[in-house]
Amino acid sequence: MWSELTFKHTRPAYICTLYRPPTGSIPAFQQLLESKVLDLYAAGMVDMLIMGDVNIDISSPCSTAAKSYLGFLKDLGLTQTVTTPTRITTNTKTTIDHCITNREDPYHTAGTSELGLTDYALIYTNRKKLKINRIISYTHCRSFRNFENESFQHDLSNIVWDGLYEITDFNAAATILNESIISVTDIHAPFIRLKCRDNAPGWLNGELLRHLMRGSMPPTTSTNVHALCI
Repeated sequence: MWSELTFKHTRPAYICTLYRPPTGSIPAFQQLLESKVLDLYAAGMVDMLIMGDVNIDISSPCSTAAKSYLGFLKDLGLTQTVTTPTRITTNTKTTIDHCITNREDPYHTAGTSELGLTDYALIYTNRKKLKINRIISYTHCRSFRNFENESFQHDLSNIVWDGLYEITDFNAAATILNESIISVTDIHAPFIRLKCRDNAPGWLNGELLRHLMRGSMPPTTSTNVHALCI
């Protein structure tokens, strides 16, 4: 279950509580988690915290299951921060309850607390307040708000090209041609300065990120080719 928590003067946090049964499919679990995490990445910079009983013991990080699982988290830019056993029985000590985040700085403390009611320990983490430091950036582009095609073509047709045909140097002729067209374009579609948004571009989505992680590209259509070209 995912929830979004918003805080005053700091970035929001996406909190996930989960449970994977001991007999549940690990690949299916990882696929579901990957899909949601990549969708959140594609939506922009986010602060994710995933907590729950995963039933994958990482107390022995060299085991095949633990290495595969921790490698999967690393590929997604995630880190598991609980280092102490979360279930202690008479004969075993295992770390199967995890606290996973994509940002270690705010969750600087993670640990366990014995409840005394069960052999499971309570896992917890502390989140420090993060001030949003927004970097304001600008870009320059042409404004077509008042652009009129007929007026633009009329001004282009009034450019005097007679002297251009007398120039024998190709580069000099090309320079005059470009400057003449640009001078008219600047009148009808002047450059303006725009503030850049923090949001991720629309073409960057979870599907594309999944293909990039697997080293493949999604099927090309005229729609997404047009989006990429723009």
